[in-house]
Amino acid sequence: MSGSQSQVWVAGHDGHTLIRADAIMAIGQEDGQVTARLAGPDGLEVLLADGTGDDMPIPDDFHCQLIRAVAEAAYAGGARLIRAYRDDGGWHWVTGPV
Repeated sequence: MSGSQSQVWVAGHDGHTLIRADAIMAIGQEDGQVTARLAGPDGLEVLLADGTGDDMPIPDDFHCQLIRAVAEAAYAGGARLIRAYRDDGGWHWVTGPV
């Protein structure tokens, strides 16, 4: 990505890992965890949200919600960061500036 194109980044569950959304090849959700498989020969997986052992489980469609959040962030333009967030209302994808 270059020029005036938007740059969308997704944070890993710990907030220390940031990946470009366009590097994600697949998103999976299983056993309370949402993972992203990265494009490339190694197919590395990054844990994006971990709801295991939580009293408020991750919604069944949380991985689909991420796809919508990435599309909306790309449309907004500029550099945007998306991360999983849990509060008293449940799990959400939160988008903000990088």
